[in-house]
Amino acid sequence: MFIIHIQTGTFVGLEYANERLKSGDKLGLVDIMKELRAHRLQSIQSHLQYLYLAVCLLENFARQNLIERDSKFNAFLASYISYVKRHAAKHGIKADAK
Repeated sequence: MFIIHIQTGTFVGLEYANERLKSGDKLGLVDIMKELRAHRLQSIQSHLQYLYLAVCLLENFARQNLIERDSKFNAFLASYISYVKRHAAKHGIKADAK
């Protein structure tokens, strides 16, 4: 399992994004991140946390059948996993995907 440093701001971002999107707001992740930072400074501090937010939202949408787990979805997820492994290796962190 990948263990990455995720701060509470990232989890708040997930909930915030879910609520905004459920209400029908058409926002991009950058918009959501900017709004979150306006209320909670230094939220989502790293590119890895931003990507984690994107992956969690995609997984949530797929589970709700709002998007399809198609080739683009799977390719993005594979890229994310590969990126996390490279990041972990670069920083001497053991990353064991399960």
